Amino acid sequence: MSDRHDLGRRRDAVFDALLGERADDLHPDDRAEAAAFWDWLGEQPRPAPVRDMPRRPAWIGWAAAAALVLTVGASTQPWLADGDTHAPSTRYVAGRAERKVIRLDDGSTVILGARSALTVSFTADRRRLALEGGEALFQVAHDTSRPFVVQTPFGAVTAVGTAFDVTIGRRAADVAVTDGTVRVTVAVDARDEGTPVAKLARKGERVAFGTMEQGGARMGFISQAEPVGVADADAWTRGQLVFHGEPLEEVIDAVNRYAVRPADELSLTDRSAARTPVFGIVDQGDPAAIRDLIDRPEAVAPRRDGAMAPR
Repeated sequence: MSDRHDLGRRRDAVFDALLGERADDLHPDDRAEAAAFWDWLGEQPRPAPVRDMPRRPAWIGWAAAAALVLTVGASTQPWLADGDTHAPSTRYVAGRAERKVIRLDDGSTVILGARSALTVSFTADRRRLALEGGEALFQVAHDTSRPFVVQTPFGAVTAVGTAFDVTIGRRAADVAVTDGTVRVTVAVDARDEGTPVAKLARKGERVAFGTMEQGGARMGFISQAEPVGVADADAWTRGQLVFHGEPLEEVIDAVNRYAVRPADELSLTDRSAARTPVFGIVDQGDPAAIRDLIDRPEAVAPRRDGAMAPR
C-alpha cells in the first residue's frame, strides 16, 4: 500500500463505518483506503516496553484499569441475541479436555477450547459469533465488506482480517492479538443511549475488558494494552496453559476444562487463596501441576477429596 492516506477529516466516520458493519455505505475508494491502512497498522512493530517486567495480571487493579475508559451501563444476557435474530446460526461445543477446529464458510478458522461454546451467524453484511464461555482462537479471512464480530458477555471484538485469542473469565474477558489489529468495544445495557467505549489492540498486545461495580452502578472498562508473546497467547492450542498472574480460582477453572476425568478436577481447600496470582506453564490434562506453581499447594486438592468449589 502507499504511505499516503487521504481520508482527512472523514477518517473517524470512515473507520466507524468500516468496523461498525456499515462498510457497504462507504465509497469504494474510501473503503479500500481504510482497509489498506488497517492492514498496514497491524503490520507495524509494537514499541518496546520501557522496562522488562512480567505482564501485570489483567484481573488485578481493575479500578486503575477502569479509570482509563469508562461507560455506565449493565452487562446483560441480551448480548447473545444482538443483531439479526432471523439469521440462521450454528452452535459448536467442545467437551471436556477437547480442542475443536472449526472451518467457517468464509474461509476463517476457529480453534475452540475445552468446555467452550460458540454460536456462528453469517449474513451478507456481517459475520457475527458469540463466545459463551471458555476460550477460542480466531484466524479471520479478510473481508472488508463483512466485519467479523466476536461477542462475549463482557464486550465485543471486531476484526476485518486478523488472528486473535479471546478468553472469558469470571469477571472479565481478554483478547490477545496474534496478527493484525482488532477493535474492542465494552458491552453496555441496550437502554444506554451513549456511544460504547472502544479501543484498538494490535499484534503482540492484550487487553482486558468487562464491567465492575462502582458507586452502585455497573461501569464498563477496557484496560491499557499490555505486551503478550504470540507463542504464549496460543500455547493452549498446542497442549500447554501459560499463566501470567491470573488468580488461582481462574487458573483452577482453566486447568479443570482440560481434566481428562472428573476425578482429576481440582478445587480450593482455602477460599482465602482464591485471588493468589499464578505464574508458570503446565501441560493440559495435568491439573495437579499447578500445585507446584503456588506457595501454598495445600490450598488446592482433587475435588474427589471433598474440597470446596472455587466459586
